[in-house]
Amino acid sequence: GVVIYGYWLYNQHTIYAIYVLSLIGCLVVIIRKQESDIFRCVALAALLILLVLPLGSAGGVISSGYMAIWLSLPLFFYAILLLSKLKMRSVEYKWPSNIIIIAIVVSFFSIKVYRVFNEAYFDPGSRLEKTASVNSKYLKHVYTTEERAEILNEVLFHLKEVAQPNDYILAYDNIPLIHYLTETKPYLGNPWVWLYDDSSFEKKLDMASQHKDELPVIVAQKFETILAFSEPKPNYLSTTPHADNESRIYKNKILQQFLISHNYEIVWSNSYFNIYKVNHPAK
Repeated sequence: GVVIYGYWLYNQHTIYAIYVLSLIGCLVVIIRKQESDIFRCVALAALLILLVLPLGSAGGVISSGYMAIWLSLPLFFYAILLLSKLKMRSVEYKWPSNIIIIAIVVSFFSIKVYRVFNEAYFDPGSRLEKTASVNSKYLKHVYTTEERAEILNEVLFHLKEVAQPNDYILAYDNIPLIHYLTETKPYLGNPWVWLYDDSSFEKKLDMASQHKDELPVIVAQKFETILAFSEPKPNYLSTTPHADNESRIYKNKILQQFLISHNYEIVWSNSYFNIYKVNHPAK
């Protein structure tokens, strides 16, 4: 039962409950005058991490919550231990649940270690299977599965044939890391195109084409990259309604119109990516 409860605590759908416990722990230490100034400062720092860190994530607490509780959650258990030593009716009262609390803590962190070993951010699966690397000086000692590495290595190889460092690239639509790995500049200013709503995407494209002297190389994905790499989706870039593109139909139409109006052509393609470049007519 304790192990199940520990797993319940860990599950991402209960991160808000864990956050509340962490906040309680921080506040107890901060308010309690018997604590040393250094310890209270640590609790204050933990509280600030809880409040500030989620602000930098699109998913808020759900995405970054477990990265924010490492310092504050232990303070909650410290507060529980304080409560267990309260004197009630002039007799020191110790909760008989101390062993249960310790068991919950151990099970929580045991499950956490297991999940960390078996899951990386957006790269699920055992780390024992992650033995391949991407051919980039920026990803040294970062390992993934052979399949993912092969997918990335192939597109990076062909991108280097058509784009040089400091060139503009439009990476569509959930592949912002492409810019980092190729040392290129995002054509729209923001490397993560998916963050734009339809109207903003259209306006950004128009502004960039008017104010920049060169048109970008465009690399477009044809599979999902959020949470995990999916299998190729043939209709990902389609402009007609389909389950593969229901959240990006209008953006796809905007991109397609941009490709046509500026005379782009596909210079390389596989089942995962298309690379487009302007087809300059021969003089």
